[in-house]
Amino acid sequence: MLTLKRHARIVPSSVAAYYSTNFDTTENPISESGVWQHLGTDRQNVETGSGYAYTPLFQAGYDDAYAYIAPSYKTFAADQEVTTVVRKASGYSPAGSHESEILLRVSDTSSTFKAYECQLRHSGFIQIVYLDGGIGTFTDITGTTTGVTPVDSDVFRARIVGSNITCY
Repeated sequence: MLTLKRHARIVPSSVAAYYSTNFDTTENPISESGVWQHLGTDRQNVETGSGYAYTPLFQAGYDDAYAYIAPSYKTFAADQEVTTVVRKASGYSPAGSHESEILLRVSDTSSTFKAYECQLRHSGFIQIVYLDGGIGTFTDITGTTTGVTPVDSDVFRARIVGSNITCY
């Protein structure tokens, strides 16, 4: 299983707003007392437990779980940086395209979801896409970059400054 491990932090480039968590509580969906938000009714929830945030069920298609810091809790500038630590269970080698994702500039309603998504796939590549509304509607921004197969405890970062997006 690929999950976010123990620590996720969001730091805009200007450091005007900051959030850090260790995912200390067990929740479905993630909330941390209203800090996290997920308005979509057609996508899975992010769950937390034992210091991890994760998707409990992989399904084919584009209904990936997501959560983001609620604007009512904290507003972030358009320039953002997110840092996570990947948890990859020993021996994990599924068929398909399992991935860890970092979302930037997120907005959603009950039926639409927009964000820049930086994907770190278990099979060894990074890809950036723009999710532009409904399930399965996205624009591939980068194609794929190979040679980055994640291992347990890897640090995964994404940054957006203006129109430049970097995942590393």
